[in-house]
Amino acid sequence: MTAHYQIAMERIRAYLLDQQPLRDTRLPSERDFEQLLGITRPAVNKAIACLVAAGVLRREGYKLYAGAPPPLPGPPPVHVLIPRGIMVNQLGPLEAAHDVARERLSHAIPVLTRDAADEREALVRLLREKINGFVIWPNGPDCNVDLLTQFRQQGTPFVVCDQDVDDFDFVGIDNELGAALAVRHLVAQGHRNLAYLTRPRTLPSLVRRCAGYRNACQVAGLQAAADQVIDVASFSEAHSVESLAAMRKRYPKATAFVASNDIIALQVIATAQAAGLRIPKDLSAVGFDDIAAAAQATPPLTTIRQDFYEIGYLATELLYQRLTATPPRDPLQSVRMRLQPRLISRGSVRANASKFLPLLQQKEHFSQKPQ
Repeated sequence: MTAHYQIAMERIRAYLLDQQPLRDTRLPSERDFEQLLGITRPAVNKAIACLVAAGVLRREGYKLYAGAPPPLPGPPPVHVLIPRGIMVNQLGPLEAAHDVARERLSHAIPVLTRDAADEREALVRLLREKINGFVIWPNGPDCNVDLLTQFRQQGTPFVVCDQDVDDFDFVGIDNELGAALAVRHLVAQGHRNLAYLTRPRTLPSLVRRCAGYRNACQVAGLQAAADQVIDVASFSEAHSVESLAAMRKRYPKATAFVASNDIIALQVIATAQAAGLRIPKDLSAVGFDDIAAAAQATPPLTTIRQDFYEIGYLATELLYQRLTATPPRDPLQSVRMRLQPRLISRGSVRANASKFLPLLQQKEHFSQKPQ
């Protein structure tokens, strides 16, 4: 749900665009704005604080003045629906949306969602408000496809990031290729017995990553590894312990694992180290996403990078193109951008000694002196 202060910010901006006050022009007080906008005083107070920080307003005690002249009206503002979990690990998507909007003399309104139910509530409210358009990073297993279809039917443009669902406008990475890159890297380092750790495959991206892992193993002739998949119930420490125990019990010869995201990889690594395993000497690991913590881990995590900023930038740019196209583009003719992931090699992968065993045996054979 959009916070009241965000609504207050939008209405104050609309007031400034309507009045076009010169810099340092005296403005209504907080109390006046409260009555003028019909929004509670705390929300107005926070909105004004944000606008002061942005230079739109200037405060002297209880007096408010116009700051920098508001920009000429550009395209209407857009919304960005994004899970709080992404924002904890990556600021890029929202920064990108703000950058694109600023370039077009507009602005982006963030809507952070806690879970699938919270996202659905936000979508229902935005559907009722008939907003201009939005970018969404889905936060639930079904991605609220039924509500997204209603937005398309009423002509509201939107772009889906990360989860490639239905036939909507989409920007995200090639998840299957990303998982395949992880497998190829481990195989190149001599690993032949692999395992795959994944959250329950309820999201399209997780389904595709697992398929990419299995296909790459089969191409490499590692049929056994292709079937060595472990579902990780949650990000809790207890489930990390269970996942490592399951991998060591069911696949004791595994010398490396690929995780469907960095959080799983980092937690299982920490659990393995607590159990006395040496990473990467005893067990190599590859994650997925390249969150900020990946490079700071001990050892730094080898991972598959998706550029969250680039995805957010391209998605918001596509949305504004939809909003400003003349004549309007057919919403049923979707645009689908699938970006290339990158392997980021760090310290959590070590060459498997067994890779070099045949060569060593060959050298020993030729070094033996004839009797």
